[in-house]
Amino acid sequence: MLTAKDLDDALERFGVSKHLPLSHYSDHATDAILTSAWLRFAAEESSLWSPVGLNDVAETEGWTFGVP
Repeated sequence: MLTAKDLDDALERFGVSKHLPLSHYSDHATDAILTSAWLRFAAEESSLWSPVGLNDVAETEGWTFGVP
């Protein structure tokens, strides 16, 4: 998303009405904002945070979860 309108339209799906204006709209900046909105939206859904097979993935892909 490279415009304020596109970002606001996407954020609305997660219950966020508007974002604070950015000096420059890049796909990296808007991705980060939208991802944080989704995380807040999905935080209470416990099934998302303990899916079947998570331990198997964590053992081989620990970096994905911030484990060095």
